Amino acid sequence: MRIDLRTVKKESTVYEEDIALDIPEVNGDVSAAVTVWRLSGGYEASGSLKGSYSLVCSKCLEPFQQVFEIAFRLVFRKRPVETAKESELEREELDVIYYDDDHVDLTELIRGEVLLDLPSKPLCGAGCKGICPKCGMNLNSGRCECSCEPINPAMTDLSAIKEQLYGGE
Repeated sequence: MRIDLRTVKKESTVYEEDIALDIPEVNGDVSAAVTVWRLSGGYEASGSLKGSYSLVCSKCLEPFQQVFEIAFRLVFRKRPVETAKESELEREELDVIYYDDDHVDLTELIRGEVLLDLPSKPLCGAGCKGICPKCGMNLNSGRCECSCEPINPAMTDLSAIKEQLYGGE
């Protein structure tokens, strides 16, 4: 998604595009809607990204789809002329993206936002029970016949507390 900053007026300009990000977990293109407006000394962009992931649950190992919507905000400024001395970045400069010419390509920035949003341990649902550690049966589809006794006798008391709190699940 390339934006020509020369076409951005003081009032906001809206850009919409479907972007192929080449991320294996993302299904198809990501819909990007970006609003850009001119500020004193630069530009500001805010927008949203919509799409869906194909993931594998980290507890039950079943594939599932997850829809995502990501909001983001970016600030663009013309790259300052290099000086010989080094300077420390100010806090407000940490969110600034510098550009050299009057075109800004948001594709890699959008790709980064989607990668940061990917869950590190995806779950198919909050109540996922996972798989039996002995037989490997998906406990979301039923109970197995395995007896899951604690191996260490010292864990018996903890097992009783778990039974009281969670009903044995």
